[in-house]
Amino acid sequence: MNALHNRKAGSDSKNAFKRTYLPFSDELERRLLFVENARGEAVGTIMCWWDYTGGRRDPSIHWFAVKRACQGRGLGKALVAACL
Repeated sequence: MNALHNRKAGSDSKNAFKRTYLPFSDELERRLLFVENARGEAVGTIMCWWDYTGGRRDPSIHWFAVKRACQGRGLGKALVAACL
C-alpha cells in the first residue's frame, strides 16, 4: 500500500510541476538554481518563483534544499542570496 501511495504522490507532483512551472519555461530556466559538487552532482537547489496575493504577484521561494552531507558550508546562504 505504501509503494502505491508513493507512486500516486509522485504522479500528482509531476502533474502539479507541469501545470505550475512548465508553461513558463523561460522563467523556469532563470529561477531554478542548483549547486553542484566537484563531481557535477547536484547537492543543493532553490526555486525562486511567485505567488499571487490578491491582484499582486509577490516573490516567493517555492522550494529549497541542500543535501545533509553538504550542509554547514554556506551553500544554503549562497542559494538564497542568488535567489534574491
